[in-house]
Amino acid sequence: MGSPDRRDAFSGRRRWLSLCEGAVSLSALAGAAGLAIGSIDFGATINGRLPYGSPVFGAVALAAVVGLPMAMACVADWQGARRANQLTMGAGGLLVGWIVIEVVVIRSFSWLQPAMAVIGAAVGFAGYRQWSLTWGATHDEVAGPMPGDEIGVPEAFSATRAVSIAAPPEEVWPWLCQVGVGRAGFYSYDSLDNGGVPSSREILTGFQQVAVGDLAAPMTFPPSPNTSFIVASFEFERALVWAKADGVWAWSLVPDGDGTRLVVRLRTGPDWHHAARSLIGGVLVEVGDFPMMRKMLLGIKERAENLDTARSMVLQGARQAV
Repeated sequence: MGSPDRRDAFSGRRRWLSLCEGAVSLSALAGAAGLAIGSIDFGATINGRLPYGSPVFGAVALAAVVGLPMAMACVADWQGARRANQLTMGAGGLLVGWIVIEVVVIRSFSWLQPAMAVIGAAVGFAGYRQWSLTWGATHDEVAGPMPGDEIGVPEAFSATRAVSIAAPPEEVWPWLCQVGVGRAGFYSYDSLDNGGVPSSREILTGFQQVAVGDLAAPMTFPPSPNTSFIVASFEFERALVWAKADGVWAWSLVPDGDGTRLVVRLRTGPDWHHAARSLIGGVLVEVGDFPMMRKMLLGIKERAENLDTARSMVLQGARQAV
């Protein structure tokens, strides 16, 4: 079970988003009904600009493009459904698209159009951000506990992601131990985070020893405390926690049949003792963390699942040395 605070915050954000979507859906469906029965009349000029000159066609289109997608997203968010984020992104995008098409077609403007466009963009972005912060993870993994949660850091940004790997935890663990510049890289976009050097596809036995207090996941070479995490705790082949003053990067390897659920949680926030660095770092985290972390998880998955017999022998020797 996860902490009540984390579960409540997760559910609370969903409920508020659902209420917003519900209000937009009701507004669109009411407008569609008004157009269909004639209680809303834009006049002959605007009606003549509608497809087929038909307010009923406009009503059906409004209900289909805005009202129903928003209603579906509303229900999905309220229930915490698996595809809620995708439905929310779609509904927000459709609302923005509807406003653009409406302006082009009817060539009439009101304050309501930019207001609804902003709402649509906000709903779509909320869906994207929630999806990006929880990519691959189940509701229980997002709301549940992770190693390192007890470490207090600013938490303006908290992301929990996961991937299923068709390899046991002992064949995933070594790829985590050797992460970093001057080591195996980050298995992500090497031109951005590893100086253009391809991330290793080999298990590097020289980086398999882990101890609390060691530098971890260095971002420069040679490594330094300012550009690295510190190993805060670990459970061999089960959990690994890296920490620094403004963030915690935690990994959990959960046996899943013959495979592994690899769950990662990043918690970070601004350290206002270094305001400029915190502002730049905050922007980079919001924009770049998801694509980089997604690529990293998939990179670890691909490497662990393709570990051949020769590498397995190297891995077995590293394990015996621990």
